[in-house]
Amino acid sequence: MSLPYHENGYVYFELRSSQVAVFDPANKPGIYEIPVATPGSWRLPVDAIRPATQAEIEADSKQLISVDAAQIFLIDASCLDVFLDEFDPVRGSWPDYDYFDGLRETLKIDFGYLVAGGELTAHFDGDGTWMIDVTQFEHVDTVVDQPEKTVDQGTRKLMLKVARTMKTFVCTQCFSEELLCESEPDVCVQQALDAGWLVTTAPSQFGKFSVLCPTCRADSGERA
Repeated sequence: MSLPYHENGYVYFELRSSQVAVFDPANKPGIYEIPVATPGSWRLPVDAIRPATQAEIEADSKQLISVDAAQIFLIDASCLDVFLDEFDPVRGSWPDYDYFDGLRETLKIDFGYLVAGGELTAHFDGDGTWMIDVTQFEHVDTVVDQPEKTVDQGTRKLMLKVARTMKTFVCTQCFSEELLCESEPDVCVQQALDAGWLVTTAPSQFGKFSVLCPTCRADSGERA
């Protein structure tokens, strides 16, 4: 099963060797040696990405990541050259997940992808020179996450519809809270659920549904 490109504050990738390349395809990649590199599924928390210091830039560290297109990829370093040979700089210049899925299938490896903005802005806000805290790479099989919050299938379908059509969750009760959908709809819905948002079938000004932010949901006593 394919790994998500990024989800819940993490970017995911498949590791086969001991090194991962983190890069903007138009620039020289940053190469990171992963301690205790077990082959398999890995992830990196987005808050492990930070701006490079002037000293690091002047030292021209091999770990420097230069970004000009507000996005980065992560792939096992042994697959970097074939990735660059296959990569289409036009289709790959924005979050075209259909294209990325096809590229993953061609390369037979799950690479990670992260675009700047939205909920990630505090950690990766676009162009510049970046570094990664190598100690933050995690082998997914050794990580014990908190279970994702769930809802019944009907509610999830309704939330997916809102995410796809409106590209945002705006509370229809207080109108002061908003959660922008900066990711794929299913990821956005899970982020909304984890944060305490809910969509119900009660009519509102937007149509035959209501959106409740965490505060208004708690005040109303509405349950999933």
